[in-house]
Amino acid sequence: MTTEQSPTVRKLRLGIELRRLRLRSGRTMVEAADHVARTDSSISRMETGQVAVSRRVLDKLCDLYQTGPEEREALLILAGEARQRGWWHVYGDAIPPGFDVRLGLEAEASCLWIYEPAVVPGLLQTEDYARAMMQAEPLPPSDDLVKARISVGMHRQRRLTGDHAPALAVVLHEAVLHHEVGGRAAMAHQLRRLARPAGPGSPDLRVLPFSAGAHPAMHVGGFTLMSVPLAGAETYDTAYVEYRTGSLHLDKPADVDDHKRVFEHLRARAMSPEESRQLIMRLAEAMSG
Repeated sequence: MTTEQSPTVRKLRLGIELRRLRLRSGRTMVEAADHVARTDSSISRMETGQVAVSRRVLDKLCDLYQTGPEEREALLILAGEARQRGWWHVYGDAIPPGFDVRLGLEAEASCLWIYEPAVVPGLLQTEDYARAMMQAEPLPPSDDLVKARISVGMHRQRRLTGDHAPALAVVLHEAVLHHEVGGRAAMAHQLRRLARPAGPGSPDLRVLPFSAGAHPAMHVGGFTLMSVPLAGAETYDTAYVEYRTGSLHLDKPADVDDHKRVFEHLRARAMSPEESRQLIMRLAEAMSG
């Protein structure tokens, strides 16, 4: 399976190139903003990949930065791809506010590190588990919305198979394994899915046992670290944190490094993958009895 192009990532790549060309030309953000009749904060948002860049603005920036014809053509192609819609846009309201950014980064991430203290991560959920989680909401979504969100989840999981699958490392707190989401039969099926033998798309999955005691993630809950290849050896690294009514993308190096240290600490204190698999299978068998 080939990697799907993400307009989110194309915006980031275009922004990096625009910043490189501006610095090479010796122009300031204020000069660039004046040239295209925008504010310097608008130029900043373009260079950080937060907004798309129109053909007119891109042409004027290329004139200012004195880019060559080949560079200009490459930027125009990149800008066109950045203005396209990702696969998730067809699902409309099924995508929670802000979650489209995660989907855009996840679509091309080369590495994902996930810590979850209470639920099975969406990338590893069975349909029954996902449905039960949605039905547990105080105001459960409609049947159509449930079906759409399950389709989104299954689409996400297809990225885990094939030659371009990201490296996936997951630490689950042991509590995740004991919540009987959807009933004992559905949870047993979910546990067996987690414990499947290693192969394409299988994560490095480890269980943080109750006996691990206090740890540095107890005050922050779950999070996902993503590393997305950009130009050359450069990557865009972010820590994604969900809360009940939204999410945060923390991309300052200090924030990302802090979450990396926490994840490494948790993984070091967790059971080995084989020990984790054995525990999960024992629980699955107990729930199947």
